[in-house]
Amino acid sequence: MIRQFVLGLGACAVAFLAVGCDKAASTASSTAQNASNMEQMAKRGADAAGAVGTDIKKNVEESIPKIEEKIKALTGEKAKQAGDAFTALKKMFEEFKAAPADKAKELLAPLVAKLAELKTMVGL
Repeated sequence: MIRQFVLGLGACAVAFLAVGCDKAASTASSTAQNASNMEQMAKRGADAAGAVGTDIKKNVEESIPKIEEKIKALTGEKAKQAGDAFTALKKMFEEFKAAPADKAKELLAPLVAKLAELKTMVGL
């Protein structure tokens, strides 16, 4: 009786291993396909990031004179805060323009956030 029980457990273990190996093989295959897809998406993403970077440059360059005019109209503490933020934006923008493509991707999000913050601060 005990032999049959142990034999049954052994058969179950072998069945589970067989199913697990089959599942592992299909997982490995799908992982390889996913890696290939991710590689293609990264290439497309790099191309898109270059286009986005160009759009951001254009947007910032167009916004700088407008922001400068709005800052001149401000007074007091708000003008000082906006002036400091504007100086920081210009510095970030110069770094962004001078940076290589891989570094520019890292600088993109803070630049956009600072631009949005400054536009809100001056009322654009």
